[in-house]
Amino acid sequence: MCGIAGLIKKNSYLNNIDKSKILELMNSRGPDDNGFFTSKTKNCKIDLFHSRLAIIDTQKRSRQPFKYKNLTLVYNGEIYNFKEIRNELKKNGYIFNTESDTEVVIKAYDKWKEKCVKKFDGMWSICIFDQKKEEIFLSILNLYLALR
Repeated sequence: MCGIAGLIKKNSYLNNIDKSKILELMNSRGPDDNGFFTSKTKNCKIDLFHSRLAIIDTQKRSRQPFKYKNLTLVYNGEIYNFKEIRNELKKNGYIFNTESDTEVVIKAYDKWKEKCVKKFDGMWSICIFDQKKEEIFLSILNLYLALR
């Protein structure tokens, strides 16, 4: 199963984190691919990490961190009903470029915000960073927390 990790740093002494070491530690969680995302806000620096075990849509187009508009997602798990949610989102004008549940998760969040988890049937750990709002959304199963 994939692996995700993240750092929110307010202190400059944490700026010298070795990203390659973090990804190396995560390799056993998902050996097919890995990546990271870094953003600086007014108050802190955010790093998100992902190691991929490619199962659904194994193409590079589904790699993470996954970006859509001002949102960046790292996600681990599986949304069993992602095809039904994708169809609902398509009816609402969303266009999809992958066959992945990853793209469904980020676009469901774009449409329904934290209420998106009420639509999901599955198991997951989700972290979405909204660069525009400088907000982090975290969800494990159907529990969620928004950090502002």
